Amino acid sequence: MSTLYDVDVTKYRCTCGSWSSLCRLYFCKYCLVLRCTGCTTSEVDSLFCPSCLENMTSSEARTHKNRCNSCYECPCCDQLLSLRVIQSPTSNSADCVESNAEAKEPSVEKLYRLYCQYCCWSSQQAGLPDQTIATRAWPEATIVNEKSLNKAAEHFSHLAAIEKFEATRRSFFPKRFSLFQYHPERFAYHNIFSKLQSGKTDNESAEPDDSSKAACVPSEDVEPLDESIFSRQINVANLTTMSQRLKIPEMQPLYVNELLPLRKSLVVRKSIRCRSCEHNVIRGEYVPSSVKFKIQFCAMLLIPEVRLLRRPVADDDQFPVFLTVTNFGLTTMTILLLPDAEYDDESLSVVFPPQEILIGKHDEPSIYTKRGQKVDPLSLFTDDSQFVVPMSDHKVLVRLKVTVRQRLPNAKLYVLVKHHCENTLLKPVGESKSPEMVWLDHHVKVTLFDEPTAAK
Repeated sequence: MSTLYDVDVTKYRCTCGSWSSLCRLYFCKYCLVLRCTGCTTSEVDSLFCPSCLENMTSSEARTHKNRCNSCYECPCCDQLLSLRVIQSPTSNSADCVESNAEAKEPSVEKLYRLYCQYCCWSSQQAGLPDQTIATRAWPEATIVNEKSLNKAAEHFSHLAAIEKFEATRRSFFPKRFSLFQYHPERFAYHNIFSKLQSGKTDNESAEPDDSSKAACVPSEDVEPLDESIFSRQINVANLTTMSQRLKIPEMQPLYVNELLPLRKSLVVRKSIRCRSCEHNVIRGEYVPSSVKFKIQFCAMLLIPEVRLLRRPVADDDQFPVFLTVTNFGLTTMTILLLPDAEYDDESLSVVFPPQEILIGKHDEPSIYTKRGQKVDPLSLFTDDSQFVVPMSDHKVLVRLKVTVRQRLPNAKLYVLVKHHCENTLLKPVGESKSPEMVWLDHHVKVTLFDEPTAAK
């Protein structure tokens, strides 16, 4: 099984013409065709924290800058920071001394600090004081250019609003209109458009604000370097790495003691939709803790998987090629292997099995209950005339007889796989409830020889 983990040896052709392995493809049950990542679109379903699994809406995530409020990660190793409790004696006031004398027990105050269990980094190294409340938000770094960045963000959001208004205006009004159809004095569209075009609102003055432009004026004056930079000894262990600086782009700290705990970034759960019919092929549950799918049309679960058992030894002009065909679906499948007429290779002559192949459904418990002694799969063939032998309930081994007409280093075997599929969708009203069986064709390309061997 030298090609067990090499999924790129066998590739399927998508409807767009690109070749990809079966585990990277989807199957649209409405179009009854394979879809690759280029033939599908991704949509964000939900945003949540991967640590505390807190769900957030898109507006909340935008407000919190796509970060969680309660979870922090280590700025050195990206691991989740845990909360460590430290007991410290209280302040020596007169009331505390009298109460301690009466109770004869020292009063202890609980303090909390962030601690990394992987690299032993703590918030104390960053100079942050210990907190008295466990749920209190830790102080964040002050951004020097925060005002200019906010102004730039507001400016670009304002430009996006103008572009959106332009698009809606073009779609609302016809290309040609007369004076009787357009009444700006009645609906006041002209005033709204003039305000948006000039970038003003009702509360703003007519003169544009040049404060954001003044902050971005380039200058030729460069601050001179300190002469001690050439003679000062530098400890590399105290300097931050490039990845640590890029995690905090607004600060980019130079030294390790300037690193602060980072809020955990949110992750998204997305759904995948077919571009042609706009139906979902992958749709997960909305709850972040759930790993189940509402809709899961992966190609591997619905299409028979053809794999190369092992690389053939092409010492002679005739040699066998062994393919495994696996059915991961929940129904029995009938398949047929045929030569692909679209890719007629003159260098190889292949003899395919003449009969249809019946493969049982995938039953996962039976895989563990029916375990037997391991044998060589090639020993299952008892006769040279055999083309197909069963390996398990849902897997068969197929032997193809290949004759080499012209030796090429990059020889590829093209197979047309036809199989039965239950069309349970898009049924007319009033017909029987039994599923309709349709034949589907898939073009499969198998790389017979390894690239380094072919180069030799």
